[in-house]
Amino acid sequence: FFLMIRRPPRSTHCISSAASDVYKRQLTGKSNKIMLKWLPLRFFTSSHTQFEGTTILCVKKQKQIAMIGDGQVTFGGIKFKSNAVKVHKIQPNILCGFSGGTADCLTFLSHLTKEFEKFPTETLRVCVNLTKKLRTNKFPRHLACDMIVADPNTTMLISGQGDAIEIDDSVLAIGTGRAYAQAAAKALWEVEGMGAEEVAKKAIEIAAEMCVYTNKNFQLEIIDFCKQCICSYVNFNTSCIYGVLGFW
Repeated sequence: FFLMIRRPPRSTHCISSAASDVYKRQLTGKSNKIMLKWLPLRFFTSSHTQFEGTTILCVKKQKQIAMIGDGQVTFGGIKFKSNAVKVHKIQPNILCGFSGGTADCLTFLSHLTKEFEKFPTETLRVCVNLTKKLRTNKFPRHLACDMIVADPNTTMLISGQGDAIEIDDSVLAIGTGRAYAQAAAKALWEVEGMGAEEVAKKAIEIAAEMCVYTNKNFQLEIIDFCKQCICSYVNFNTSCIYGVLGFW
């Protein structure tokens, strides 16, 4: 879409800086008018699009990994869905959670799963290979999503811009409520007697109370190093299901 501009607005605080520069360059002589020009509509929109949708939190503590996420899907200013699944078990001992645009997240997850089929136990290698594809046009270069991939030894943060960062902290969060969830989890992590599961559930409950894009329909996946099993906990308001999914 294009927009024809005949004169500059009274104030330019509502348009991007790029559009303001165009106005300045097109001023002619002493006149306060500009020549007729076709300006792309992108000049009048922000270049920093915010994808409101979810909160994903990963906690490692006491030989246990807990990854939890809410189920809310937001379409603009509308709550579109409340029980989406955003935390997945890729391998028996590998978990991933994502936030961002729905199509981009599913595309990212599909490519990640294929990479793990080639290298089932090499999380770091898989994440690096995936980000390399973003730089070599193997699939769309800029995806509006972030993803956490965690195994007993590694926690990776992958972005749709092609970044792969190995996290050395025990707590990591992504999504619109990440600041609330990560701050709460860091504080609760120091409490004795609380495992990764208890810390993750309490922290995301705090985030859900503060972030309007996070609800209380939680899905929690756990890797327990001692029992060597994957446990799944799903809480949709008043119902909960808890079971052992498999062994390795």
